[in-house]
Amino acid sequence: MKLLRIIIVCLIFLAGILVGFFFQNFPIIKWNPEIKIYEAFQVCSTLFIGIALPFFIKKWIDDGRVIKSLLVDEAKELIEDTRAVKQKIGEKYKTKVITFEDKQHVLALLSQVENSISNYQKHLEEQFGGKIKNDFKNLKDAYVKYNDALTSGDFMTETFVSIDVDFFNFHNIEYNQFISAIRAFSVKMQKL
Repeated sequence: MKLLRIIIVCLIFLAGILVGFFFQNFPIIKWNPEIKIYEAFQVCSTLFIGIALPFFIKKWIDDGRVIKSLLVDEAKELIEDTRAVKQKIGEKYKTKVITFEDKQHVLALLSQVENSISNYQKHLEEQFGGKIKNDFKNLKDAYVKYNDALTSGDFMTETFVSIDVDFFNFHNIEYNQFISAIRAFSVKMQKL
């Protein structure tokens, strides 16, 4: 950002030099000797500040806003993908039966969430570079904890054939912690 400001100041300075050169060297323009050079520069800079600068600033603000809103939409999609896992667990809690195919479906949904996180990370790194690395690590750690809570316990064993209230509550707690991590990351990203 600082480099951009320096470039803009240099461009303004060069534009002033060019304007001065044109006023002095082209016979089409009659230069009134009573007008001081700093007055002409003051008029040009006032016009630039009043007309061109607001357009540049508005464009920079709008570009940043669009990028952040797209990334927030990706965070919403990540929440929706995770919600699909919660709904599947909720369905199987209601029926009190979970089959091997249902477990495979939950694994496929978790894989979809993991792919969404990877894509989200790629887009964030393209836009923000290393600014979000630590915050995204917290989000990824929350996902790993959620994934491990579902896949590394009794859930994936052959003896686990029904979802009881304890597992359902355990899953809801882990789910809520992961969703909270997504929302906290999304808020931090908005502040960048």
